[in-house]
Amino acid sequence: MGNLPSVIADSTPRMLYHFTAQHSLQAILQSQEISVSAAPVAGLVRSRKVAGIVWLTDAYDPGSGTDHGLGDPILGDMGVGKRGVRFTVSVPEAQHWPQWAARHRVSRITRRLLHDAGGGLSERWWVVQRPIPAQEWVGVERVRTGTLLWS
Repeated sequence: MGNLPSVIADSTPRMLYHFTAQHSLQAILQSQEISVSAAPVAGLVRSRKVAGIVWLTDAYDPGSGTDHGLGDPILGDMGVGKRGVRFTVSVPEAQHWPQWAARHRVSRITRRLLHDAGGGLSERWWVVQRPIPAQEWVGVERVRTGTLLWS
């Protein structure tokens, strides 16, 4: 599964992307942070040291359908899927998902299920184990129109 580093070795911030639904945007802007998501992690990680993660990708284009695990395969992309808004972030300690998952003892079966559910694109996923504050946001835009919502 690829030759990407598991952690950005020199702690140089890397441009990554976090996608979310339009209806989540206001809460994120008000809190001035992208919060960790505990729900998907609770059943995945066997370590109590991980309270939650922020899911990121190195793919600027969110794709369609279930690409990157962003779409709802039943409801489609009608404002429910998480590809309405793109946050570009610069985060120094982002960790490559496949290596992070192995280090945190996420089972191979679970990793395979997530990989398949995400359109086979798990090699493009990165995680951060803390909220991402607005100071690390580079920009926020509507995916379909490119309209800048925050900079």
